[in-house]
Amino acid sequence: MRDQQHQFPDSRDGQVPTTHNSSGTVSQRPTRPTSRHVPSPAASLVERIVVIGWERQTVTLLIRCDHPAVTRKIHGILDLYFGRSPAEPRGSDPKLTLDLSAGQGDGSLPPTASGIADFNGVEIRSHEKHYYISLGRSVVELDSHAGSGVGVMDPAEWSGSNSPTDRQLTFLLLCLLSLLHFRQWYAMHAAALTRDGHGCLLAGDSGSGKSTLALVMMRLGWKLVSDDSVILRASGPRISAWTLRSGARLLFSSARLFPQLLPYWHTSPRDGSKRWFDLEAITPGSTQPGCIPKLLFFPLIAPEPESRLEALQDVESLFRVIGQNHLLTLEASSARQHLEVLRRLVQQSSSYVIHAGQDILDRPSSLAALLSPALRRSGFA
Repeated sequence: MRDQQHQFPDSRDGQVPTTHNSSGTVSQRPTRPTSRHVPSPAASLVERIVVIGWERQTVTLLIRCDHPAVTRKIHGILDLYFGRSPAEPRGSDPKLTLDLSAGQGDGSLPPTASGIADFNGVEIRSHEKHYYISLGRSVVELDSHAGSGVGVMDPAEWSGSNSPTDRQLTFLLLCLLSLLHFRQWYAMHAAALTRDGHGCLLAGDSGSGKSTLALVMMRLGWKLVSDDSVILRASGPRISAWTLRSGARLLFSSARLFPQLLPYWHTSPRDGSKRWFDLEAITPGSTQPGCIPKLLFFPLIAPEPESRLEALQDVESLFRVIGQNHLLTLEASSARQHLEVLRRLVQQSSSYVIHAGQDILDRPSSLAALLSPALRRSGFA
């Protein structure tokens, strides 16, 4: 899919714009960590466990690293997306592993590796059943069959500030989300909420109003699953959505719509940055780990005084959903399964475009009247 535009969540605005790039090949695979590269756990090996899922369907990600500077950056990224409290492993969960060691690699890949995508300088290439994610001289090799990855990280590129750069964030998330993808856990760029046992997704590009609408819906009694990214998974006859990252990252203009958050805003509202909020700690009971979506909303900020709702046919809805699944073309052999999950998601849901006008900001309660017909038709109480 040459020249296709890609996007991916980042720490600043929800996405990193990207373009397809299949040019250039280099020479060798990253060195697989051995006892010479990775110290024993008793020495300096640091482990971090992330558990993703809902109810009985969960998967455990085990990340190991042997270098302090790299570890600090990894912890910062994992804290941002998966919460600050270390997860407990569950013996029956499928386990995916990512082993990272410090080294002076040259970022080279097999000469026959073909380009899949370039996410703002973070490249994905493939060779047979192996996938390579590279950033500068740091390279991770992923084995889609084994559900594991090994990588050589250049300490010089990962030292300095404890705060990860956008590219470092994208690099690690691509590694983790690709491992999930190989197990049919598919990342989608969407906010998710639930009420009365039913869920909805707000899918759209960065700046489309997902977080703002999600906060307004929380004021109307909805519980937040995620403000930006979800994991889709087939759950029997239905497609379910799980939270990918904890809390919410919000601009001041969005946070002010949820008054409980304002006491926690400690920076100037004019600096244009997003802040992370642990919504469950601030307002206990306001979040849920997952849902079964019955509604798909595609928000668009409209320069109009009044908001309106536009019903979509399934074909148009599927086209929009595909646009928010940025790893769809990662593995050709699984693309059909991925598309089938998306088709079933659209089939089980009613789909609408929300043309969000000024009235939602001026009178947040107006959103309830706007959504009421769609909720009734979808069986919400």
